[in-house]
Amino acid sequence: MDKPIEAFTEAWRAYCADCTSAQARVRYQESGGVEKVYARNLAINYDLTPEQYASMVQTQDGRCAICGDKSPRRLNVDHDHATGRVRQLLCGHCNHALGHAKDDPDRLRAMIAYLERHTITEVTT
Repeated sequence: MDKPIEAFTEAWRAYCADCTSAQARVRYQESGGVEKVYARNLAINYDLTPEQYASMVQTQDGRCAICGDKSPRRLNVDHDHATGRVRQLLCGHCNHALGHAKDDPDRLRAMIAYLERHTITEVTT
């Protein structure tokens, strides 16, 4: 079937953009898909294998090391940004909270004090 030139990402390609994308999806899945990409991410960023990550999840009973919640998503590998040392696994909320606080205990204590000053307690009459 003939297609207009606009259907191709580059005029010299043999396949249209839709077919090129479909072929890429098949190659991605055949090469291991998201699990292979995640395994590579663990290895490159944290020097962990998928088995080591799974062991950490099991040790923590699938729960965040800070809040104790079970996450419907994968737990994040928390690490010390200065040393690169892996600490534990955190839910996305706790991981982002630490990151936004720049892993600074003084900043986190100040945040707690702020929340405590501005928490409305129930008044009993």
